[in-house]
Amino acid sequence: QDTGRGGLASLFASRKGHCTPESDQMRKARGARGCVPPFGPLIYILLIHVFVGDCWALVAPNAAAQNQNPAREKEKVAVFLRLSPLVGGPQHLPLHAETVLAVGADSPLRSAVVLERDGLEFSRMIEESSQLHRFDFLPLRPTDSVTLVKLTTLQKVPASVRHRRYLGGFGGLEQPLHDARKGLSIIVPLGFLTKSADSVVANAGRYTEQYRNDVIELRVLFGKNCYSFVLDFLFHLNQSMGIKR
Repeated sequence: QDTGRGGLASLFASRKGHCTPESDQMRKARGARGCVPPFGPLIYILLIHVFVGDCWALVAPNAAAQNQNPAREKEKVAVFLRLSPLVGGPQHLPLHAETVLAVGADSPLRSAVVLERDGLEFSRMIEESSQLHRFDFLPLRPTDSVTLVKLTTLQKVPASVRHRRYLGGFGGLEQPLHDARKGLSIIVPLGFLTKSADSVVANAGRYTEQYRNDVIELRVLFGKNCYSFVLDFLFHLNQSMGIKR
């Protein structure tokens, strides 16, 4: 019996009904556009803690799944949440959130949350996957002193969605690895998509491109940030393609 399905469905339903820019109730309560609660990152970390053990754990493949068409298994796309240090920030604080899509039969469909240092497990994920995609939302100049001052004083800064691709393990990298490894990070398995890798990546690309055009500013509180982007992106994937658990 899948005890987590109801919890995940209720979370997405709650986000759809009560945490969108069009919600009059939330707009009046916060007095500003966006989906970030007053306590910011702490709220999202609490949500992760509450839901990850029961609602978003991957289900280990059973005997019936192992007897499926091998070609179908190769299309499976594992979905992960990854928390890592802010760009230019303290390496012991994994405060930045991103969504990871790992593609291929060798993608690590793990069921446990991983706490790691210097990206050893994440490097293994890249090496084992036929392709891996990372999506996040961050300031255009994250290490600039003006950006840091504005963020710490709760002002908005120019920002954009970032899509990094790693193709065919380390032998076919499209993006460098120098920014992916340092510091403490957390990898959370959320589920998987059974659509073809091409359709998933195309779907994600269209959504992030539209998001990039529509949302051009980041605000720590009362606006869009890396946490709200992750929730928006996961909600879209679940609605359009269905995240299996």
